[in-house]
Amino acid sequence: METLSLELPLKDPIGEGTSGVVYPLKTDDAFGRYVVKRMKKTQDQEVFAEEVRLLKLVSAEACDATLWDALTGATTWRTTALAPLGFTERHTWSAQLCAAVCHCHSLGVLHRDINPWNALLIQESGTWNLRLGDFGLAVPCSGDLQGIEAPGVAPLDASALTSLYSAPELGKRYGYPADVFSLGMTLLALWTERGEDDWHVKIGAVASEQGQWAFQRFGHVVVVVGDKVACGRALEFVTVAGGSLARRWLADRAKIRAPIADALKVRQPQAMSVPKDMANFDDADMAILHNLGIETDAVIHNARPGTLYDEALRYEKGSAILSTGALAAYSGAKTGRSPMDKRVVEEPSTIDDVWWGTVNMGLSEKSFSINRERAIDYLNTRPRLYVLDGFAGWDPEYRYKIRVITSRAYHALFMHNMLIRPTAEELANFGEPDYTIYNAGAFPANRATDGMTSGTSVSLNFATKEVVILGSQYAGEMKKGVFTIMNYLLPKQGILSMHASANEGEDGDVTVFFGLSGTGKTTLSADENRKLIGDDEHAWTDKGVFNIEGGCYAKAIGLTREKEPEIWDAIRFGALLENVVFDQRTGEVDYNDSSITENTRVSYPLEYIPNVKIPAVGGHPKNIIMLTCDAFGVLPPVSKLTPSQAMYHFISGYTAKVAGTEMGISEPTATFSACFGAPFMVWHPAKYAELLAEKMAKHNVNAWLINTGWTGGAFGSGHRMSLKDTRAIIDAIHSGDLAKAEYENFPRFNLQVPKTCPNVDAKILMPNKTWSDQAEFEKMSAKLSGLFKENFTKFQEGCSEDIRAAAPQ
Repeated sequence: METLSLELPLKDPIGEGTSGVVYPLKTDDAFGRYVVKRMKKTQDQEVFAEEVRLLKLVSAEACDATLWDALTGATTWRTTALAPLGFTERHTWSAQLCAAVCHCHSLGVLHRDINPWNALLIQESGTWNLRLGDFGLAVPCSGDLQGIEAPGVAPLDASALTSLYSAPELGKRYGYPADVFSLGMTLLALWTERGEDDWHVKIGAVASEQGQWAFQRFGHVVVVVGDKVACGRALEFVTVAGGSLARRWLADRAKIRAPIADALKVRQPQAMSVPKDMANFDDADMAILHNLGIETDAVIHNARPGTLYDEALRYEKGSAILSTGALAAYSGAKTGRSPMDKRVVEEPSTIDDVWWGTVNMGLSEKSFSINRERAIDYLNTRPRLYVLDGFAGWDPEYRYKIRVITSRAYHALFMHNMLIRPTAEELANFGEPDYTIYNAGAFPANRATDGMTSGTSVSLNFATKEVVILGSQYAGEMKKGVFTIMNYLLPKQGILSMHASANEGEDGDVTVFFGLSGTGKTTLSADENRKLIGDDEHAWTDKGVFNIEGGCYAKAIGLTREKEPEIWDAIRFGALLENVVFDQRTGEVDYNDSSITENTRVSYPLEYIPNVKIPAVGGHPKNIIMLTCDAFGVLPPVSKLTPSQAMYHFISGYTAKVAGTEMGISEPTATFSACFGAPFMVWHPAKYAELLAEKMAKHNVNAWLINTGWTGGAFGSGHRMSLKDTRAIIDAIHSGDLAKAEYENFPRFNLQVPKTCPNVDAKILMPNKTWSDQAEFEKMSAKLSGLFKENFTKFQEGCSEDIRAAAPQ
């Protein structure tokens, strides 16, 4: 154990135990919340080291208050929460405490000191959640979950026992059931708000001097959660609220429930039912998840948006109906995807197909099973769950059935928008899904699980056809999880999956727009003169293209009706605005406010775009446009690509980040994402490039590179290309005028640039002519060229000589 000498800004102590005193550490929010434990004796260092090891194992956290504070109205609680405790808080905390004990035992950790002082309350996104803390008395335990004795664990000294909460056998032989006893006593305190000895009278128990407790009538303590009853005894373990410790149910629950509820004087919660109007269809199956081990009583299946609005407003802090009728939702700490936490299971059927590396990081089947069980355990603690069945892929021949299971109405509404919504007949005949997403994003991954590097995990198993999300409530993880699935399944059938938007002209001519986030892919595909097929994810078959999604997911930062009227008008009832700032009185959104995140988003169904094409399918593309936001100010506003250049730029997938978008960026930073979507690609990029080249050659498709970034200088000295000019260039492509234009060569990159373009000032078409300092332009051009060549080195092998020759000089 390392020893450090530190001066720490400590506040007043918040607790004192047998071996130490606990203080909150004064830090700013960026540093995080921590507590400091000062040991009372030097010889306690070994004890402290063991506690630290166990804390790391179970991922314990600092807290804002304790359960005891909440029950007694202590100062710590009163200063942070003024509302009295209600049924919802008690029910939620009961389930969370049960889950915490289940989690500890599943890791072989015996807590030995569960009580209201060690049940920590943490305020997260306006909601109080309960965590189990203080592992000062915790020990590793290898005994059977139902066993009495924990081999190798020494009896506790009487001075370490907590009155009323410690199981009697802790002074003798004991195992996991001792924690169940303490758990039950803590839950009893939570539900009855009693902390006196009259508890034992209430349940007919007698205590002797030796601490031998005789709970012959009901077992040691009975836990009532939802409509489940569980009983924990010191010498016999039964279940705890359906968590991972559940091994056998009480034989006859009906006979014991009434006297238990009466003895504890707790109003017995009624089993939750779902009225018919809470689902789109009357035949919603409440047992739809039982075969997965999920037995939550209220399962809201394919609910209409109005129902999901109601659920979000009732149960999810940060939800609000905005002035336009759209729903506002808050995703918590994660406001964007976590690509470094994505994992793909290494299993025999796909191990030779996957492009392993930083994009697709491997995960063992065992670790995936742990994550899946953790997600199911968490979902079992929720009083209500939302199930959304939908399709990925508008072409019925290639569509897949997706089932989403989540604890948040916000997530259900998001996927209601983003998946293709089944008709009543299709839902009735939906059957078993092809892939299932378990979204337990409100519950963290266990960092001690092999392959985990943080509390966030998005793991995909192609063998079991499942996605498990932990530690992130950002809805985009589900959308891109589905896209990743399609990026594996479709190319396997010779179909090109594309991170691209698409639209169709009056003559049926289709244009596909490839581009990374921020390049204008969504904006430019929404054209009032063309029908939108989709804004983000498509597939190209032997019949043509089809949209994979049922909705759009557009950036909302800086949104105005003047710039993007189709998107602006789509923000109405049924649309979902994510992480936006709005006026609490008027419901008006400030689209320029990035105080929560730069990545504010809006999700809405395809049908909200007035000129959308439904079904969202089209013929073979006539034009392919590759979008880049070049912040170096080097690339032309438009250039025509040869087939080899098209492959080179497709594999490169270039754009740039600019200062202010991420911490630490002070100058333009090149970003290369293979196939304009590397984080979602499963096969090697060459697989997608070969399919694109084959289809472009077969259907004689024109390819264009359009820069929506900077002109007249790099970011900071030049200015952004005007949306008006970019739209005029795309109009000229669609009309055929640009294909007939006279071209000149753009040096170093060898791109063919038109000399003129209708409705565009010819002076901006050749980039070097817009710079006042030609020497600075040449310097920046050489820099960008070098970045392209450096990036492409990892793709050299497997590419033809023609493609390699398309690199900048």
